[in-house]
Amino acid sequence: MVYIEYVNKIRFMYRFYRAYLLMLIPFYLVYGVLTFMPVLQFNASETLKFNIFHIPFETPFYFMGMMLLSVFLFEVFIVLPPKKIVYVFQIISS
Repeated sequence: MVYIEYVNKIRFMYRFYRAYLLMLIPFYLVYGVLTFMPVLQFNASETLKFNIFHIPFETPFYFMGMMLLSVFLFEVFIVLPPKKIVYVFQIISS
């Protein structure tokens, strides 16, 4: 996340944060319903034992990581030419 925020030349994080905050509303609604009913259950020994509407505290951060990865890859593939894409992935993998 440090690379995407400070080193990356593509500036999209301000839009990502806004979209993430908007996506948290349906996220909490759907996850709240799924965890209130016995459809989706979390093992209490594998979470931080701090729940918000029956949802473990760390779940929105997993959601943020998944969304950030997909948005970052989308922005890289749209903006950069193919030769620079290889260079970006070399930096990330090292």
